[in-house]
Amino acid sequence: MPIVYHPIKLGTLNGPIEYVRPQQILPEHVSASSPAIDVMTDLRLTATVTVSPAKTVDDALQVMVHKGVRMLLVEDLQCRVMGLITATDIQGEKPMLFSRDTGVTHAEVLVRDIMVTIDDIEVMNFSDVNHSQVGDIVTTLTQAGRQHALVTEQREGDQGVLIRGIFSTSQISRQMGISIKPTEKAQTFVELETAITH
Repeated sequence: MPIVYHPIKLGTLNGPIEYVRPQQILPEHVSASSPAIDVMTDLRLTATVTVSPAKTVDDALQVMVHKGVRMLLVEDLQCRVMGLITATDIQGEKPMLFSRDTGVTHAEVLVRDIMVTIDDIEVMNFSDVNHSQVGDIVTTLTQAGRQHALVTEQREGDQGVLIRGIFSTSQISRQMGISIKPTEKAQTFVELETAITH
């Protein structure tokens, strides 16, 4: 017996209409023992903010300000990740050193000139993160002296990896209500918490 398909009723739109945007709502408050994923920006749930390597660093900084982020993934025309760039990269000495070495003006410095390339990015595996706590992430970031970390996930069928998430010390600081400074490189979360509260 053949399957019978039925049409779905069609309607019309009225007034201003918006569309669904991916939105992840992270817990407002977390502790060191909270699950690590409570402080991870999950790219399955949140739109990724990216920039072209051909944009100027000033353009990239404007994107960060507009989107309220301090790190952008750098992608090529095929939407493949080439690296990342942070507000610290742009506002630090990297552009000045590049200008000095090449003779270009600051306004001509491009994202590709100072970005961290994909080969130089250290990542965490989602399977490890999924069984970790916030304190583990804070310890990892502070010991590595990093403000951001990417989380990768294995594609189905052994087809390589995807960037699944992002950790940010500023995001974790907001959720924990403390100031995390990766340059302190505290050895344990207890040392970090003690250093911050005294």
